[in-house]
Amino acid sequence: RFPALQEIHEAAAIHGEFKDDLKIMQVNGSARYVFAQCSANKGVDGSQVFQGIMQDITERKLAEQEIIKSQERYQEIFTQSKDAIFICTLDGRFVDFNQATSDLFGFSKNELLALPDAHDLYRPVERKNEFLLKLKAQKSIKDYELNVAHKSGEARICLVTANILITDEFVGYNCILRDV
Repeated sequence: RFPALQEIHEAAAIHGEFKDDLKIMQVNGSARYVFAQCSANKGVDGSQVFQGIMQDITERKLAEQEIIKSQERYQEIFTQSKDAIFICTLDGRFVDFNQATSDLFGFSKNELLALPDAHDLYRPVERKNEFLLKLKAQKSIKDYELNVAHKSGEARICLVTANILITDEFVGYNCILRDV
């Protein structure tokens, strides 16, 4: 009558215990997710006794699925963008970036990660300093014009959109550089 319960008991009987998230179908045809934990023990009369719990985790599972879908969408935007998108510390260390960032600056992934201060690629120095001061003061900048230096020495005119990021582990900013 309850195939999921039968499977849980069989697995617990073989392995001594069972712990897993399961998708179960209700009589009305809708699906629910449960966390099931069961242990198999011997009763005083030698019979097999199962003890366990089932907890409805449907809302958590649905939220996890939405988070995964959202991450996949943003990862697609990040990787496919022709604009340079990156995360950088305030002292100029790259944390994460897309391929367009490597292309814009002309450096490999390892070269960008090894740069002591990515801000040294911003030109001229006065605009770089102004950008960093404005970003720190305003927490957000949109379409700020700045030149960036390519590894070859060529300067490229870019529009910068950046936002300060502060978490428990990190203080920096995310940035989009559009080569115009």
